[in-house]
Amino acid sequence: MSTSSIDVAAVMFQTFRPRQAGKDWPEHAVWPDHGIPRHVFVERKALEPDEEEPEKAKKRGVASPALVPETIIVDHGKPYISEHITSVCQRLGVSIQPARLRTGRDKGPLERFFKTVREGVLEVLPGYKGPDLFSRGERPEDQAFFFLHELEAIIREWVACVYHVRPHRGLVDAHVPGLNLSPAAMFEHGIARAGYIEVPRDPALGFEFLKTEWKQTHHYGVEIRKCRYNGPGLDGYRGETSEYTGPRGCGPCRSTPTTSTTSTFGDRTPAAGTPWSGSTPRRRSSRSARGPSRSPGSSRARSTRSPTTRPRSPNSLTAGTWGSD
Repeated sequence: MSTSSIDVAAVMFQTFRPRQAGKDWPEHAVWPDHGIPRHVFVERKALEPDEEEPEKAKKRGVASPALVPETIIVDHGKPYISEHITSVCQRLGVSIQPARLRTGRDKGPLERFFKTVREGVLEVLPGYKGPDLFSRGERPEDQAFFFLHELEAIIREWVACVYHVRPHRGLVDAHVPGLNLSPAAMFEHGIARAGYIEVPRDPALGFEFLKTEWKQTHHYGVEIRKCRYNGPGLDGYRGETSEYTGPRGCGPCRSTPTTSTTSTFGDRTPAAGTPWSGSTPRRRSSRSARGPSRSPGSSRARSTRSPTTRPRSPNSLTAGTWGSD
């Protein structure tokens, strides 16, 4: 199974927005919800009113702290240096540092972590084949196996419950010789000394990690990868020239390759912030400005699951818009 650019973008997004912690995770493995310090107590049922078991809901949080990377070190694989990833990093202000060819020490911490995961959790799982033929067990294919999402859940729980709280010999404090620090303790120690930089809470942040495709808006909607997307979100933009100087007046659209049920249509005015990479927004005309109204100052993403209009073909799907005033 090969890695694609959308997989790399999804991993980057999880650094900004960590996943929810498991319901059965111990309390020491759960980080507070992003934007809520540990010393502030929030009633969990106010955040999750539909939780059936309030006692378990009190332990819910995120699996790791939210971070804003400044630089990512990548090898020369196509998914990591693709136009999709470079444009995402350009919009978010993240620099890309390519590793040197045939120089594993440029990514030493990551390579060592792979060995730690293999020796700490993968070797004890049924069906483990080992890194080479000599480490392969006897008929591992006859043993039980895990699907990808199950294996991912196991690794995430092990990292949060074991690796983050286990002392690491590579984490030291020069001012306190002999002090054993875990990754979680070292992170809190660094925060206490340098301070915490809050990650902005933008509801439309997830759209920034999707691949941009420049498409024209026709009377029947937008056609992406032989699928036709249509919906009320496109009203006021059909047949209009895009405000961006994209290819032949096309507008920016974003969709996820793993699902073809919805797509998002760019409705970002020049006053909204940074223009799209490789394009400059035009001054909007009175006709192209028409569309679904938004409340003043709102920064919420436009619905990506707006009701479908009457389909013109079996491939007609929903469409939505995003943007901020």
